[in-house]
Amino acid sequence: MNVIVIGAGASGLMAAISAAEEGASVVVLEQQEKAGKKLSITGNGKCNLSNVYFRRNQNISNNDRKKLFGNPDVIQTVLDSFGLEETLEFFKKIGVLTYCEKNYGGYYPYSNQAVSVTNALIQYAQQLGVIIKNNNTVKQVQKTKDGFAVLTGVLHECQRLIIASGGHYEIADGMTGYDIARQFGHTVSELKPALTGIVAKDRLNKAAGVRIQALVQTESLLAERGEVQITGYGLSGIPIFNLSRNLDPGQTIFLDFAPDLSEDADNFLGELDYNIKTYNKQRTLFKTLSGMFDEKLLGVLFEEAEIPKNLLGADSTIELLRKLFSILKHYPVRVEQRRNFSQAQITQGGVLLDDIDKTSMQSKLCPGIYFCGEILDVDGLCGGYNLQWAWSSGHLAGKNSSQ
Repeated sequence: MNVIVIGAGASGLMAAISAAEEGASVVVLEQQEKAGKKLSITGNGKCNLSNVYFRRNQNISNNDRKKLFGNPDVIQTVLDSFGLEETLEFFKKIGVLTYCEKNYGGYYPYSNQAVSVTNALIQYAQQLGVIIKNNNTVKQVQKTKDGFAVLTGVLHECQRLIIASGGHYEIADGMTGYDIARQFGHTVSELKPALTGIVAKDRLNKAAGVRIQALVQTESLLAERGEVQITGYGLSGIPIFNLSRNLDPGQTIFLDFAPDLSEDADNFLGELDYNIKTYNKQRTLFKTLSGMFDEKLLGVLFEEAEIPKNLLGADSTIELLRKLFSILKHYPVRVEQRRNFSQAQITQGGVLLDDIDKTSMQSKLCPGIYFCGEILDVDGLCGGYNLQWAWSSGHLAGKNSSQ
């Protein structure tokens, strides 16, 4: 069987390997100058390649806290075919040993270098005879009597075609994977940047550079806790990334900058007021509280509460502290927009799963075409979820394309 894979990212490399392992002759066409470019920088350069969430007997459709978003029946079937256990065994086979980060269950290579994962995939693919052609932008795809013809600078012919071209990207002269999907009758849902920061014009921008543990909650009461990064354009950090798929212009999020302090904080505020009046009467309230919070963030909170920064502790009141505390626990930020695709880790939306055979990843509309990875209408949170989808769907597509 002669197979062409469009895209040499995580799912594309896995698809190529899986097809070659089944005896197919495989060519990978990659528009970038190097295969696995995005994979080589994922996970802050460490490559969080899966998560304990995917261990056997986890039912995605019934899980209270979804990590992968999309058709749960399709996702579950694909993960059952090649899950966490198979993924770790595969990487062990190609020389990538992994360890589990205990706090949230992410799996990383022992090297802590994403590029080592990319290199291992490329080297194993080439060992199997896979030919990877970089700098090859697809100009045209046609159905032929025996399969497909793919035009880049030259004509490539194949019996089976795997589309693993990833998420949204700008292309000056050629076709994206979405263009190819539409050509053969597939519907592509609205594409949005996800796992990205948010743009917000707010007083909080004055605290750019501050990183703080916070609880972030949406209007629909979705919540994420972790390190939030305050930037000149708005907000970043994993909690923001994970909520970004649910955030659209005009919505408001609420930040709790003291998530370990109870809403019922009368005892805390009473003790704080006592300490200020007893030991810090001649210090400004601002300087006294700067031992608890970064001064740039504290300055913003004082402005929001309309408290002068030169107010002495002696002139502070419990009512003033309660007002400040309320803002600290419920700081509202209006979302202007998500950051754009170039700053996003993944794309939300894609080729609809309804038209994909979940047992093979083959198109129901055009037999001989297979889809895998980010081009499909599946996206996940930070933590190895999107890469596990890439490995699972890529393996299934590659294995079945060779039959």
